[in-house]
Amino acid sequence: MSAVRASLVRDSLPVVHRRRPASQPRAYLAALAAVALAAGAAKLLQRVLSLPDPALLFLAGVLLTAVLCGLGPSILAAITSLCIYDLFFVEPLYTLRVTEPQDVVSLLVFLVVAVLTSNLTARARDQAAAARRRDVALEEKAKTEAVIEAIEDGLIVLDPAGSVAHINELACAILEVEREQVLGRGFDDLAARHPHYLRVRAAVRDFLAHPEREGDRVEITLFMRGRDHSFLLRPTPFRAPDGAPAGLILALQDVTYLRDQDARREALVATLSHELRTPLTSLGMAIELLRRDRPAGHADVAVAHGGAAAQLSLLETAQEDVARLQDVAQRLLDLSRARAMTIALDRRPVDLREVVARVMRIFSVQAREKAVTLHPALAAQDLTILGDETKLTWALSNLLSNAFRYTPAGGRVDITAAAEESCVSIAVSDNGPGIPAEQRERIFEPFVQAADGGEIGAAGLGLAIVRDIVQAHGGRIHLDTEVGRGSRFTLELPRG
Repeated sequence: MSAVRASLVRDSLPVVHRRRPASQPRAYLAALAAVALAAGAAKLLQRVLSLPDPALLFLAGVLLTAVLCGLGPSILAAITSLCIYDLFFVEPLYTLRVTEPQDVVSLLVFLVVAVLTSNLTARARDQAAAARRRDVALEEKAKTEAVIEAIEDGLIVLDPAGSVAHINELACAILEVEREQVLGRGFDDLAARHPHYLRVRAAVRDFLAHPEREGDRVEITLFMRGRDHSFLLRPTPFRAPDGAPAGLILALQDVTYLRDQDARREALVATLSHELRTPLTSLGMAIELLRRDRPAGHADVAVAHGGAAAQLSLLETAQEDVARLQDVAQRLLDLSRARAMTIALDRRPVDLREVVARVMRIFSVQAREKAVTLHPALAAQDLTILGDETKLTWALSNLLSNAFRYTPAGGRVDITAAAEESCVSIAVSDNGPGIPAEQRERIFEPFVQAADGGEIGAAGLGLAIVRDIVQAHGGRIHLDTEVGRGSRFTLELPRG
């Protein structure tokens, strides 16, 4: 809003300047012309009407000059009028001698009238210009408010001091506040104590404490109209034309329909996995029975296909395939359950060094097979946090699995960890193809994969699971990537 006001004032200044009288030769020529006109009229009236004292005509010329031309030309008009008046209308004529006190008084009156009139006129002109600027500012403000109200997202505009400059109706409904009660007040200390406001305020405080996270999206769930709604909070700072901070825009984008689509998709996955398990269980049992008890009457069939050993081999292969399908169905079912509920954590002190060591052992064979170098770099600090060791192992395993999937042979995967005062960060980086810009915003959503590289058959669920586990710990995950140079996923996990 400050930027808008500054722009309005800046844009309006040239208009005022053009209308303000300036000390230009044209203005002084106009002043002399007004004096000459007053002198001509005075001489004519003196001859026709025998006017004894035409001083008022000269005073009228001075007033006209003060109104139209400003202070400098009006003073010139006053002095010139006095000289002409004294020279042609005061005895002795054609001299500039002042023999009567009245002439001195006339000079002083002309000067005082010129100064006062020009100042009053300038003040009136300034007030009119200010009123025009105020009207323009109000009109622009009305337009801005109309645009804000037309936006389908909740929108809050804060000025540089953190006070609420604008808030639309949807944002008022989300925070359950009255617009008149919050406009002009600091957003951080509103009187509201509604959980929605407290959630948004906490997210804004976190953003202001870490401005380097600009562009990050914070998803919050708020209960409205009888159900949970998901909103993406996008804090966006904006600046004035001179680069100075001009405030902060808080956008609350309703993504409930997207989460509903995710829920329906997960429900479909759960249904399919559940329905697959029943026939797969029956097939598994049938194959097991065939393996244990092959009817004697089928001996000729067994011989025709290479004998009993070949038949047994086919049954074992079928049994392995059924077991693999059962495992896939169970994983899908477990995933749908995990996504449908809040992840429960068994919080205990966890040394992340041990978690990294365990994951290194798991992936060492895969690293050798793919000819990829797996290199740990752990800081010599205390890397202990309060968390769920098993789920943190899952998260780190998924990151490594994702890194190996996209890292070509001869590449490198690094695991680094460092401690800060209140959290421990652990990162997995690779030198794979990187992630294109258009895919980065959705990379943590389920069933989303990078378009280039990777293995056939991957479901695009690993990063979504990692995000859920990290958020359940109260942490955050962020991505640094460059196309052609690789990706780096960093987990920031609070200590307690």
